[in-house]
Amino acid sequence: MLLPDGQLGFPRAGTDKLAYTDEPFRPETADEMSQELLAGPFAGFHALRKGHYLVLYQSTETFAEASLKLLEELYKGLTKAFGERGIPVHEPEFPLVAVIFRTEREFRAHKKVDPDVQAYYEIFTNRIYLYQGSERDEKAPEIAAMRKPQTVAHEGTHQILQNVGVHPRISSWPLWLVEGLAEYCASGVTTGKAGWAGEVSAL
Repeated sequence: MLLPDGQLGFPRAGTDKLAYTDEPFRPETADEMSQELLAGPFAGFHALRKGHYLVLYQSTETFAEASLKLLEELYKGLTKAFGERGIPVHEPEFPLVAVIFRTEREFRAHKKVDPDVQAYYEIFTNRIYLYQGSERDEKAPEIAAMRKPQTVAHEGTHQILQNVGVHPRISSWPLWLVEGLAEYCASGVTTGKAGWAGEVSAL
């Protein structure tokens, strides 16, 4: 089932009946979602809002602002490119949420992911998760400077495509198509060669 904050949920175990209501479905606003998340699972985080995004962050404000700017410019570039090519898109039903941890250690404490994963889009929560810095970044800052924006853009593309009507959140699309499309759409962030991307600030 689709929840008011954009998450996908499941009926309680053992429930075999539908619950009917006369109330229309109403998505939560960014303010409602922010208050709920900051009072719950992300207590101690700060919040930034702009355009289509709600960013919850433990990182520096500068990094959070740069991440938000990258994502919003990516959104504008992608939706414009799809529209110009006759691919219908619509406004997201929910605010697009990004969660930024201060360190890689805190990022990995939230959820176990592959050691090479620097960010990810989670289909069921409809959020992207990333972190600002790590010991690995300090040892190779030039590599981190190249990989971080591309990684955030790749995961941001997953989130955008699954909220504007291009890619259904629950679908049987093959993995090569899902990942290949996200990588293709995000490539302009670091190469600057994709015509849709415009100018995107590095993180």
